[in-house]
Amino acid sequence: DVTMLENGNQVPVVKLQEQKPGVQFVIAIAPGASFAIRDALGISRYDLLIQGIEAGSWSEQAPGTDDFSLLTRGGPQLVHSSSPSALRSTLETYKPDETDSFPGLDVLASAMQVASDSTIRPGMERAILFITPPQGNEVSLGLQSIIDNAVRQNIHIYVWLLAAPEVFDLPEVDSLRGLANQTQATFFAFSHDETVPDLETLLEPMRYVYYLGYDSHIAEGGSQQL
Repeated sequence: DVTMLENGNQVPVVKLQEQKPGVQFVIAIAPGASFAIRDALGISRYDLLIQGIEAGSWSEQAPGTDDFSLLTRGGPQLVHSSSPSALRSTLETYKPDETDSFPGLDVLASAMQVASDSTIRPGMERAILFITPPQGNEVSLGLQSIIDNAVRQNIHIYVWLLAAPEVFDLPEVDSLRGLANQTQATFFAFSHDETVPDLETLLEPMRYVYYLGYDSHIAEGGSQQL
């Protein structure tokens, strides 16, 4: 249901095709002390989250649909891979340094750079999954700069917080909620037994665009209104 107006005059749409260019998707992991908290079986909060991620259906997608990267404080673990299985195996292999527990936005800033890279297909959406501990108030200025940059480039930043339940609603977490909301994404908080979202539910709605063609009646140069 599309109407095209060219300089105020309706023109016919001759082509409207759904296409699936996919998503340029970056996972950014910023380790913190809250990652290392263990349950009665000795399984860390971070490992429980990864188990939940691996249980999703996203890795069953055919290679070539999306573009995957994984960044950590130790540097890039995977950059611009078209293979879901490569991302899965990299997630299984990577173990955060439990002694490196100082939160910060350096990994997210690096993820912004990778997400900003030229896409392999026109029309690909850009998105980041930021897995983080609670951040302090001192990051507020840097966070707003990242939000402004993401909005300008239409990069969605999904935020997954790893923390105890009593932290979820503290005022300092509001900035992370704002990061997700202002970039047209969602916020999820995980402590132990919350259901981890399937990455497929994040990726699938962003994979599609519409290619539209119409017969232009413009016959002279200058500014035009479409």
